Amino acid sequence: MSTPAVTNSGPGRPPDPGLADRVHRAACRVYGRHGWRGFTIEAVAKEAAVGKASIYARWSSKEDLLTESLAAQVAFRSDVDTGDIRSDLTVLAQAVFDFYDGEYGAAALRLLGEARLNPDLGIRFEAFRDDAIRAARKVVRRAMDRGEVSRETDVSALLVAIFGGVIMQVVSTPIPPTKRQRVTAARDVSALVDLVLKGVQT
Repeated sequence: MSTPAVTNSGPGRPPDPGLADRVHRAACRVYGRHGWRGFTIEAVAKEAAVGKASIYARWSSKEDLLTESLAAQVAFRSDVDTGDIRSDLTVLAQAVFDFYDGEYGAAALRLLGEARLNPDLGIRFEAFRDDAIRAARKVVRRAMDRGEVSRETDVSALLVAIFGGVIMQVVSTPIPPTKRQRVTAARDVSALVDLVLKGVQT
């Protein structure tokens, strides 16, 4: 989801193609460690080993930098369509689990709480979140068209049950989890999808 960085590199100096990725990752680390109060352009620049001017040239605000940086870490397939609702929802649920339980999970979980306290940050988080919701709704509507689930299904409740359960699975997993605990947690995500679908499949 990230875009190539555009920097004022000056005559004779080609732009750094890896700058955006370094800044994105640095921003996630800084925010994950220090939260919004400690999230500054200066701190991100130091973490990424780049000049502040390069960051200011590409991102107009801290809010934009943070939400774009988190979005860049999401291996989220908005076009998932395996032809089977269980498989589709499992792919999406696993992507959400991996995001919140992954390398930048601390930043993602902080954003869940702090977006509610910061209106500017909240607006950007809503746009980020709504992309995932739209993808999941498409999955359920296609399943309705195939006759896999009833058209009377409450789509919002279905998605809250699955993805809310995924978040609970993340926060209930020990920190740091062992390899075995990670495997168990991933298996439990699939079991959660199965449990929820039992109530709506035709």
